[in-house]
Amino acid sequence: MAPLAGLRRTVGHLTVGGLFCLAAALLVPERPVQSPAEPRSAAASVPSHTVRRAGRRPMLQKRRLPTDQDILDQAHAAYIRGERQHAIDLAAGIAEKGGELALPAWRFIGLAACSVRSYRLATRAFGNLMSVDDQEALIRACKSNGLAFINREFVEP
Repeated sequence: MAPLAGLRRTVGHLTVGGLFCLAAALLVPERPVQSPAEPRSAAASVPSHTVRRAGRRPMLQKRRLPTDQDILDQAHAAYIRGERQHAIDLAAGIAEKGGELALPAWRFIGLAACSVRSYRLATRAFGNLMSVDDQEALIRACKSNGLAFINREFVEP
C-alpha cells in the first residue's frame, strides 16, 4: 500500500495520480464507452490505422442495376428532352428482350418512330402491336406526322 501513497502527493492543484491519469488519457486514443448490452459493431473490431486510411477515400457503394421499367422511364424522359433516337434505342432494348414491358415498349417505339418519320421502324412496331386500338392509334399518329399507311405498312407519301 506504500507505493500508492506516493501517488496521492499534490503538485500544485493536481495530485501525482491525477497527472498520471491525465497523461495516460492523452496518450491512449479515446474509445466510446459501450454497455455490455450493446452489440459490438464491425467498425469497432477494425484496427484504427485501417479506419483512418479508409476515411480518406469515399467508400464504394453497390449500385442497383436499372430495371426494365427504369429504362423505359428513361426513354420517356429522353423523348421529352428531344433526344428521339436515344429514346428509341433505350425502348428497343426492352422491346427486343420480351417480357411484360415489351408491348408498352413497342407502343412507345411506334409513336416515336412516327414523330421522326421513320416508316420502317413504325411498320416494325405496328407488327408487334397486338391490340387493334394500339394499331389504330399508331396509324393516326403516323398520319398526323406525314406518313401514309398502305397494305399494312407505313410509307412516305
